[in-house]
Amino acid sequence: MVIRITNYLADEGIDTHLVMLSDNGVLSDEISSAVTPHTLDAARARSAPGKLWKTLRQLRPDVLFSSHARINFMTIGLRPLLPGRPRAVIREAANPIADMEIQDTTRVYKPLYKTLYPRADALICQSKHMVADFDILMGRRLDNITQIYNPARPDMIGLSKSSANNPFTRPAMHQILTCGSLTRRKGYDILIEALAPLQKSGVDFQLTLLGEGPEREALEALATSLGVKDRVHFNGQTMDNAKWYLHADLFVQPSRIEGLPNTVIESMACGTPVVASNCPGGTRELIRDGENGMLFESENTSALTETLSTMLDSIESHERDTVQESISHLHPEIIFPRIKAAVLGLDETN
Repeated sequence: MVIRITNYLADEGIDTHLVMLSDNGVLSDEISSAVTPHTLDAARARSAPGKLWKTLRQLRPDVLFSSHARINFMTIGLRPLLPGRPRAVIREAANPIADMEIQDTTRVYKPLYKTLYPRADALICQSKHMVADFDILMGRRLDNITQIYNPARPDMIGLSKSSANNPFTRPAMHQILTCGSLTRRKGYDILIEALAPLQKSGVDFQLTLLGEGPEREALEALATSLGVKDRVHFNGQTMDNAKWYLHADLFVQPSRIEGLPNTVIESMACGTPVVASNCPGGTRELIRDGENGMLFESENTSALTETLSTMLDSIESHERDTVQESISHLHPEIIFPRIKAAVLGLDETN
């Protein structure tokens, strides 16, 4: 998302530089040629402050824009040491209270949030839930908060199944898709556990997981132990997700915590309905039960099994055009200008 925002600003004629910890990520090729990249050669964020300060002093930016808590802390902390005191805009990628709890960082991060975030010129929150989280964390509504949803991907809007070949090679009545990093917070263990009763009841399905992460071996072992190994397929990370969304019958987001899941937005942009957990985060603001998907009680395996069964039984009633229309308010032509206005400190009508 940061790369997409950066590319948009550069395409708008703004002299845009992207400072990265390293350039070995799979997304490096997505950076627009209009953006000037810089690499800190830092293995982790904790080793980056000195290098980031030197880079920013050389660039002398008018505006700093960053995302993710640790980078935001650095951005706000370094700003007084930079010439010209540039405008500082931070974008939060997670719900702070729930995220600190799941990462066990509350003791360290809470005072940083409360001290540094009020100093930003603008704090972009991805959902109404995230704004409410900050209200609780800060004990008040910050003056610098603005709520802007993530935009749908422009290259996925208006696509139809005929736009791409079907990537699912294992036949089944129902092709279920999920994608993301294979970590505990994403809840893929919950999904795999929920599938076992479906198989026992005779539901014909295949689940494809797109992504990599530290939990892969454990998840593969779980699928084997539950007897669903032949129905659960780990396809690794891919940059071409559109064809999977387009030909899937159902997308599932079983997360324990989310900010605002781009995968859910991408699935809906392609017309595929979604089953998602009603976890802390903005997911509930995207789902309209019976229109574009259904929510289930977070971390409740039996609730997910029941919800999957209900959705698969009625999947034909979820028309792809209706699903796509349900996120029309997230069209990039609506969202990106709002982000640009927040970053540059402009009136949104400009």
